[in-house]
Amino acid sequence: MGQQGTHGRSMYRDIARSPLWYSHCLNIEWSRLEVYMPMRERVLKFLNDNRIEYLHTIHEPVFTARELASVEHLPLRDVAKVVVFWSERGCALAVIPADMLLDLDQVRSILGLSDVSLATESDLGRLFPDSELGAMAPLGNLFELPVFVDENLAAENVIAFN
Repeated sequence: MGQQGTHGRSMYRDIARSPLWYSHCLNIEWSRLEVYMPMRERVLKFLNDNRIEYLHTIHEPVFTARELASVEHLPLRDVAKVVVFWSERGCALAVIPADMLLDLDQVRSILGLSDVSLATESDLGRLFPDSELGAMAPLGNLFELPVFVDENLAAENVIAFN
């Protein structure tokens, strides 16, 4: 495991893909989003509690999945980009490779939804109060949100995220 520090963003590599990435809860109650510890500690605790092998690195601050891939010298296909969306079933996370764009029509079709839209910055602030904007972990079960992972990303042996 790499060093921990207070500067820069952290990156986790999920080497042993885990079914725990998936959540089955489709609705969210805002009152249940109490923050008990900072996001980095929550993610590390989740990974450790579930015995998921990972590498935690420290690097200069980055704000996009593409920047993370660059600073960590990783191919874009190995870096997870989290896209938060709303539907008639509530809020959910789509986790896709950093080199892809989320096709909302495809999400609508595959999931059998009638209305899909991207979450706003205001929504992200309420949903992830202890995360920096754009640095949400792809672990929806930490927020009781469903997570849908792109099959190409799920097939990778190493997945990096902020």
